[in-house]
Amino acid sequence: MLKVVCIATGLVIGVYVIVATFGYLTWAGSKNINELEKEKNILLMDYQGNVPFTIAEVALLFAVFAAAPMCMLPTKDSYEALVYKD
Repeated sequence: MLKVVCIATGLVIGVYVIVATFGYLTWAGSKNINELEKEKNILLMDYQGNVPFTIAEVALLFAVFAAAPMCMLPTKDSYEALVYKD
């Protein structure tokens, strides 16, 4: 079980590093960075079908789905320990 947890944690960390890298490269290579700084709204960023950004979006989605069970399992175990005391 420890091996599975270590592998899963490593994969999630790897996905977050990839997403962070693509996020940085997106801002660093933006053609309209001056306009975005003036607007102060990152939601106005136009990616125009950028393939690396699409990959980063899918990777972030995977990371969130992979991390959610790791957060919920201790909660479930704590609840079961309280309810089903031996």
